[in-house]
Amino acid sequence: MRSPELLERLEQLNAEIRAVGSSLIDKDNPSPTINRISADLQENPSNWILRLGDGCCLDLNLPLNELFYQVFSAVIARDLPHFQTIRVKMRSFDVLSSTLDLDRKRKLCLWLEEAICNVGKHAEGATQIKVTGQLSQGQYILTVQDNGCGLKTASVNPSTSQNHKLAKRLGGQFQRESLPKRDTLCTLSWPVSLPTPHQNSNPRRH
Repeated sequence: MRSPELLERLEQLNAEIRAVGSSLIDKDNPSPTINRISADLQENPSNWILRLGDGCCLDLNLPLNELFYQVFSAVIARDLPHFQTIRVKMRSFDVLSSTLDLDRKRKLCLWLEEAICNVGKHAEGATQIKVTGQLSQGQYILTVQDNGCGLKTASVNPSTSQNHKLAKRLGGQFQRESLPKRDTLCTLSWPVSLPTPHQNSNPRRH
């Protein structure tokens, strides 16, 4: 028999999904992803659902590049001050054939969410954002770049240590830097065990 705690958690998850459903689906054309979440929830109340800060739910069983697209779309739609001036929004994520466990996928999606949010919160005067995931020489390189005001201080961002911990866990590197013309570039890279011949190299534009 299911424990009272498990049943309570199922009810909470159901309530969360119903609450954010309108932000994920068209009522006249339901998303297969949210349908599967609703159908599978009673049988699989595990940690494969990632809830972003705005309430959007993602299925961590999806390929990583598809998750990155969903994170970008969800975050860039938020009402953050410096998203208002952005006119060019580019994103492109190569397909990653090597597998990552759900916990690492969760942390990567949350890293990307925070990095894009930081543009909306701090990139004063930015007119463009470019978010990419590229396979290069056995590395997957995830970047968030904007042409805003650049890094205003040399002090360590409170999240920097967490970013380095994530990079270390992946066996990779994290870097935040100012580029010429005051662009800001955040990079998280890690080695991939299996290269893939299928890549999506054409940036999508809003």
